[in-house]
Amino acid sequence: MTVASRDHQAASQIAQELLTARRGRLPMPPISRTHPALDIDDAYSIQSHQVDQWLLDGDTIAGFKIGLVAEAMQQQMGVHEPDFGHVMASSIHRPSTELDRAGYVAPLVEPELGFVLAADLPSTGVTADDVLAATAYVVPLVEVVDSRISNWELTIVDTVADNASSGGVYLGASRHSPGSITLTDVTCTLLVNGVERASGTGRDVLGNPAEAVAWLANELGRRGVRLGAGHLILSGAMTRAVRVDVGDSITANFGQLGTVRLPVTCSAATPTHDISFDAEARKGSGS
Repeated sequence: MTVASRDHQAASQIAQELLTARRGRLPMPPISRTHPALDIDDAYSIQSHQVDQWLLDGDTIAGFKIGLVAEAMQQQMGVHEPDFGHVMASSIHRPSTELDRAGYVAPLVEPELGFVLAADLPSTGVTADDVLAATAYVVPLVEVVDSRISNWELTIVDTVADNASSGGVYLGASRHSPGSITLTDVTCTLLVNGVERASGTGRDVLGNPAEAVAWLANELGRRGVRLGAGHLILSGAMTRAVRVDVGDSITANFGQLGTVRLPVTCSAATPTHDISFDAEARKGSGS
């Protein structure tokens, strides 16, 4: 996607700085401090420059993520709606994959529901019912959010420019037809080393995770991008984000939707990625 910027050259340069920080796992000063004149549209342009580079490097867009679904976080960032980032295929990990701490700068974990689309969504006027009708299946997952910005000193410009603080997506093994569950009633408890650290429900995601996906479809449509069959959509965190480190054991218990377990290790092993969403969703598998 491409979002117009008042200064293409500046956006490209900042994107390169973020790409370098991501590759080296080294934080950089807040963009909002070094470039105080930037606004949210500039930040989306910076994000787009990075996506363009990832595509040139051979990666693919697997979907999108929604951030800032909690009202408290929106107030903290000084905004009145969520933000979004791109989910690249290389960031998606199969069930039972370990979280390699060496791959991140300052990782936090958030339990979420992912929507895998079986059909394209309209670009305007999308409703939660439209989202449910177009969804092949819902999958519980743990998102690792990470920031290339030093000490998580973020404004909305910083997090949007940094691809909505994207990190990794760790899938659960179960898949559920959206018609078989009441999304607002889904509960989640997040435990670290067996100790409960956070909890929430589907209602904590803009009142309904499907409403969050509808918001994204309409926002992307406004920017000339359409959600399509095969896309994986991360609907937003059901609990607050929790910091993790090497040796931790993460458990996200989604009740009737199953459990995602994620040990945190530190190795040089290459993680296993899952880039099969498009083909599976077009077949309607898991629904």
